[in-house]
Amino acid sequence: MSGHGFGGRQQGVLDEWNDERGFGFISTRDGAGRVFVHISAFPPSRRPTVGSQVTY
Repeated sequence: MSGHGFGGRQQGVLDEWNDERGFGFISTRDGAGRVFVHISAFPPSRRPTVGSQVTY
């Protein structure tokens, strides 16, 4: 899978978020799949919103 694995940062879109449980999924930019994301990956001042562009 191109763009996954070691090195570099990737971009995607937060396409699912469960605020109650504090996790969601990012759709990869290359369409290769989805990436799990936990609330701890976000700064305390920023609440994740579906549709947001993210770098991971």
